[in-house]
Amino acid sequence: MLLNVLLLLSVACVSVHCNCGPCGPMPKHYEELRCVGQYIDGPCCHERYECPDLASFDTKFCHLNGKTYGKGEIASKEDSPPCSQNCICAEGGNGDLKFVCPIVECPEMFHDPEANCIHKYSLDQCCSVEKTCGAESQNLPQCYFRGEKYNYGEKFVPQSYYSACHHCVCDEHFDNSTNIEENKNCKKTDCGLQLRYLDKFKSGCVPIYFRDTKCCPVGFRCPSDKDQIIPVEGQPDISLAKPHSLCKFGSLTLQRGQRIATDEKCLQCSCRHPPMIECVRVEQCE
Repeated sequence: MLLNVLLLLSVACVSVHCNCGPCGPMPKHYEELRCVGQYIDGPCCHERYECPDLASFDTKFCHLNGKTYGKGEIASKEDSPPCSQNCICAEGGNGDLKFVCPIVECPEMFHDPEANCIHKYSLDQCCSVEKTCGAESQNLPQCYFRGEKYNYGEKFVPQSYYSACHHCVCDEHFDNSTNIEENKNCKKTDCGLQLRYLDKFKSGCVPIYFRDTKCCPVGFRCPSDKDQIIPVEGQPDISLAKPHSLCKFGSLTLQRGQRIATDEKCLQCSCRHPPMIECVRVEQCE
């Protein structure tokens, strides 16, 4: 009887990954490229990701979330972020087809703030959808989340590690007791990486993030013939490493923990979650 109980507990432990701490969010580029998490050395957190073979994509079409578009076709609204609507499949500089997105210019961004006026935003629109002025604007509700105060109509990014990369809108329905993932006033942010930058990924470039890889990147780092790997003292020879624990960057192959030397002092590019390296611009560096 005791043996059966122990066996059941063992099976249950494997299924829920006992003794594992909470896992951080999936790096944003892997999420938007629709990669699938895999384990390497243990059953806790995903340590590598299996991604679509971008090199196999037909360059005579545009590709987005498993759909193909011909020249002149517009990306579907449901697959496009609010500020990247009406992106059209057109020729890029090298003749391959890629999505080209118009620049969205919100009227409220080109005028000085109006006294006693508040712009209201929505989760699914890029620009404000409503404006309230005068005495009415003084009596609008405010929202509070984790000690921060937000004004009515304001679109904000909540600071929460495990609910990373969401944006919320403050209105009379905002409930600060509800988890961000379940809050009807919040939505996961779509950075539009596959829509706007698929050609960068196909060229072997990787996103540059600020502080961490939880949300939208701020740029890209592309391979160079001058790139060099910074060796890690005591690390075994790469010939002994598991193939699926390696990162590729241009002509270089890195083991987990290794970094690429960069000219930018505060930019750290390392192999953390294969197969891509991750580049993060840190706030404080020596």
